[in-house]
Amino acid sequence: MTIFQPCNPPQTLPPLAPSRTKTLERLIRILEGNPGQHLAVEGKLGSGRHTLIHHLLAIAPTFKRRHRFTLNTEECVTQLFEANDTSHFFAQLQQFAAKYPRAIILVDNPIFLFEMSDTTEERRVARFLRELAEKHDVRLIFPIDQDTSIRLKHSSIVVRSQCTIVSLEHITHQELQTILTAHAIPDLENVVTAAHRFFPHESTPGSAIRLWKQALQIASQRQEKPELSHAYEYISEQRGIPIEAVGGKTSDQLLTLADDIQAELIG
Repeated sequence: MTIFQPCNPPQTLPPLAPSRTKTLERLIRILEGNPGQHLAVEGKLGSGRHTLIHHLLAIAPTFKRRHRFTLNTEECVTQLFEANDTSHFFAQLQQFAAKYPRAIILVDNPIFLFEMSDTTEERRVARFLRELAEKHDVRLIFPIDQDTSIRLKHSSIVVRSQCTIVSLEHITHQELQTILTAHAIPDLENVVTAAHRFFPHESTPGSAIRLWKQALQIASQRQEKPELSHAYEYISEQRGIPIEAVGGKTSDQLLTLADDIQAELIG
């Protein structure tokens, strides 16, 4: 089926923190011990959802899941929701599952799959999940945020009952320090503080790493040594705060003012 594409995890993956290793072990237990259950990994942007899932995909052959794919969610939803007759879709689905038993499939944009507008779409999604898992033990794995998690939890019981949600816990301070130190971020405390303050909807270590990567890009363009000021410049560009105020006490007031203005314009 065109909705499935072969998936090859990155050859080099960052090491997992000890607490994330325990979560990985739990994910494997769920996959192997809960017949018919697909897996949703819930966490904020930057929490390490994709890294954890890529580790899972990398070692999947060790627990006899040799076939790894990604799901083209938009194309899947088009075929599943817009067709008057889905018999051809499900016939192809069974052929795929029979050819690749025990496959594991990454669903990168699950929000599209769970945007079900009526009972017909819910029944089709439920059948899609059930036929993959029950007959040929093919499992889907979804990285989801809180909004998608809420949508899934409020879906029909036939959809909800086929998915196990695992929420990522915060890593320890020591684990965070180890991960960020490995990225050779100078002035680490200020970078982490800035990431927390100006990108509160993201989670560390991802937010701090992303901020520093942007700083590196700015410095590279100018052939300069990367410094905290480059990170502040990126924050200034993204949040509309004068760069002189980013590191000062007035930044919180300016940030609140910028958010209030944006809310008024949108509202």
